[in-house]
Formats: sequence, C-alpha cells, structure tokens
Amino acid sequence: MKKLVSALLALLLALSVLPCAIGEDAPLTPAWQRMNDITIGWNLGNTFDAFDKNEFGSAGLSSETIWGNPYTKKPLFELLRSLGFDTVRIPVTWYTHMDENYTVDPAWMARVHEVVDMALECDMYVILNIHHDTGEKGWLHASKTGLEENKRIFTLLWQQIAESFRDYDDRLMFENFNEILDEFNSWSGANAVSGPITNELSQLFVDTVRATGGNNDERILVINTYCAGGSSNTVNAFVLPADSAEGCLIAGVHMYVPYHFTAGEYPRTTGWKPNDIDTYFKNVYNAFISKGIPCLAGEFGAEDKQNDYERETWAKYYVKTALDLGIKCLWWDNGSGFRLVNRRSGTVAFPYLIDVMVRTAQGEDVEVTLRDGADDANLCSDDTKWNLWVDKSQGGLADIDYDSGVVSITVQKPGASPWHVQPTYSYITLEKGADYSVEFDVSASRALTFDYYFQQSYGSYSAYAGGSVDADTQTVHVTQTFTMDSNTDERVALVFNIGAQEGDTPYTVNISGLRLVKN
Repeated sequence: MKKLVSALLALLLALSVLPCAIGEDAPLTPAWQRMNDITIGWNLGNTFDAFDKNEFGSAGLSSETIWGNPYTKKPLFELLRSLGFDTVRIPVTWYTHMDENYTVDPAWMARVHEVVDMALECDMYVILNIHHDTGEKGWLHASKTGLEENKRIFTLLWQQIAESFRDYDDRLMFENFNEILDEFNSWSGANAVSGPITNELSQLFVDTVRATGGNNDERILVINTYCAGGSSNTVNAFVLPADSAEGCLIAGVHMYVPYHFTAGEYPRTTGWKPNDIDTYFKNVYNAFISKGIPCLAGEFGAEDKQNDYERETWAKYYVKTALDLGIKCLWWDNGSGFRLVNRRSGTVAFPYLIDVMVRTAQGEDVEVTLRDGADDANLCSDDTKWNLWVDKSQGGLADIDYDSGVVSITVQKPGASPWHVQPTYSYITLEKGADYSVEFDVSASRALTFDYYFQQSYGSYSAYAGGSVDADTQTVHVTQTFTMDSNTDERVALVFNIGAQEGDTPYTVNISGLRLVKN
C-alpha cells in the first residue's frame, strides 16, 4: 500500500509541475547538457573542508585528515566510478590556508590540484567550491557588516582559484560558496538583507571567474542559494547572475528532507513521508527548472540509524523525484554517519543503498526489499560503524585499519589527554532498564592502560558505563556487565581513550571479538 501511495504522489507531483524538464524540449545550453550528462554524484566531505581553528592561516596540509578521514588517494575515485558515480564535489575550506595578504598556501593549492586530477583521471566531473569560508564559523556572511572588505577577500580568493585551474577542461566546475549565512547564522531562509547580498556575492563570483580568461570564459558555474536552501522564501529571493557566457550557470541547493529523518541528532525518527520531499522539490522546480534554469542538489543524504530499508526507500523516492523534475543529486559522504564507502579499507559500506540510488538515477525501476538482519555479533567485523577521532590541534596523530575482524589503531603522537586519540564504534542502542554484557579482546605493542566508555555521541557526551583496560603484547580478554539506568538512547558510542600514553611512540592497540549482548 505504501508503495502505491508513494507512486501516486510522485505521479501527481510530476503532472502538476512538469511541462518539461530535461529532454528534447529543453534548451541544449552547456549547463543543460551537463545536467543531461551527470547521472549521480558524491561529496568528498569532512576532508579538504576540515579545520580545527577558524582563523586565517591556522592550518597546514595535515588538516585533510583532522576530522577522522584518511589521506585521499586515487583508488577511492576508481571505486566510486566503478559503482556508477560520475561526479564528485570537492568541498575546500581556504581561509585557514591563507596568509595575512590573503594568499593561498601554494602547498595547499597543489594538494587540491592533485586530488582534482585524481577524479578527472577517473573520468568524473568535478565541482570545486569554497566551503567553510561561509557558514557558522566562516568569515564570509550575507551581511552588510564588513561587506566591502569581505568582497575584496572573496575576489582575491576566487582570482587565485580560477587562475590556478584556468587551463583545466570543462569537466571541472566551480561553485560560488557552500551554505552562506547572515551574521546571525540564520537557517530560516533568505530575507530582505541576506537575499540581495547573496545575489551580489554570486554576481561577483561570476565576474571574477570570467575575468581570469582561458577556459574560465565558458566554464560551468554552480550558484548556490542563501544557506543552499530550498524553502520558498529562499529560492524566490534567488537571482541568477548576469553572465558573459551564454547558458553556463546552474542553480544549486542542498536538501536534507525531511530533516528529522536525515539528521542523526534525531535518532528515533527512522521513517519519512513523501510530502516532505515533494514540497521542497516543488519549490525548486517552480523557481528554477520551470524558468529554464538547470538545478543541482549538491548535497543530500540520510544518516545511518540502523534503518537500511527506510533509507533505501527514501533514496529511491528522492532520486526518482529529482530525476523526473530534471534535478541531479550528489550524496554527502562525511566518512561517518553519512558514509557510503569505507575510505580506509576501500570497501563498500552500504551496497544496497548505493545500488538503489545509482540504478534509479540511471532510470531503472528498482525494487527495494526488506532483508533479514546480518549476523553482526562481532562488532569488529562491521567497519561501517567504526571511526577515529584525533585532536590534532592538541598534538594527536593516529591511523586506524581493519583486517579480518581486528581493529588496529597506530598512535604516532598521543596528544595531551587520553581522549585526543579515540577510536569509536557508533550507533549502539541501549534500552532503559536492560542488562548488558560486553566483551572484547585487546593487545598492544607495549604495556598500556586506558579507559573505555559507553556514552552519548552528542550533547554532553555523558557516560552510561565503562571500565579500564591493562593491555600488553599478550591478548587480554575483557568482560563487563552493566544496567542501562538512563533513558533509552539509540545513538550510544563505545569509545576507547587511548591517547596521552607516556613512553615510546608509535604504539599500536588491537581490538577484536567485540560483542555486546542484551541479557
């Protein structure tokens, strides 16, 4: 019944707003042709956009891995391409790599080039942007405060990026900025001040890129709305910039809808309704597609809440609705809750979800089936839920690897406190009043003592249970029983605080046979 209702809603939406999207009657401008060519895309999230101190010139090349993702290598793009993704968005935060004259660090620029080249060599389209230069901790705001100076810096930054990539072919696209906010960090949509300033900055972006000449004369540019939002007030405030190149602009939005379903901060919301998706797509269609402006959903996704079936049905409906309206989508992969692939091991984290999205984007009618749960008694065998937090700003440096059900963490620098190196297994549910048993095997390259905790993965990070481990070169078997005295929590993380160890470095901690059983 649910499938029938969803299908009828999709048909009604298409009939009500879709005289034509992409097809025979659409104008074959370069931007529309690119939208025809793109199938589905993926974001290299929490990587080049990562930073620890939101200050100009505060970061070096190590910032690429500071939010827990590994150094980016070409096999990642080869894997994505083999899975059917043909477009990659590379978010980059630049200001933490700019000196007092707002000159980008040449080493940072070279590293961005290196990764763009990797994706292009894998026959992918690439979108390059400025990311956390905007947003809650950025310097660029849709605000009158400091606007003239910010416009000057914005111009200098895009001059450098555009000139550096001027000779790249048209498979490389530029995006004006990520999710620009006003000085109050308002997410409620564009208003009478923030809307026009967003448009003014977008026009400056287009003019600056075009002035650098070469292949930038007609390079395709993505123009995001205020906060990259899709609400009616936001898209209606959008004005497409004037452009010396004809038909080379694409409107951009990010749509995590319905938000309570897609966001991990609402762990109990594991279902969704088509209405929530339809409303936003209708806004975007009416504002852009119906007026001949191609549109890209540069970010979309839903965090893993142990709800594979719901995510797969949601992804099918989302991508199909977008496809019917002439909108192409790029999944936000941050390496943790939104991850599709395991970047360290080079494996696929959610093959069914990927298959549903890619085949739907290719025009197939994919059947989503409810599968029996896999045997996941050994939590170490599921590397999709493991992550490594390293606080490099406090001197931490470490890597995590998975091999045959063993999680190995090698610590090069222990940081200043135990939690500055913290391997974590996420998305555990602990039910109020239930009794649990946990066990695991642990060994280390030398004698170490560290703590572990079951704790909130959000808010105050309060601990529910935990213990201490004395590890050595011989394997130690750890067991513990506990009662969940707090309210039921579906977002519990098991963390191991293995940083700040005295003695020689590097050292390695190996964890295997991790099992959690409700008694």
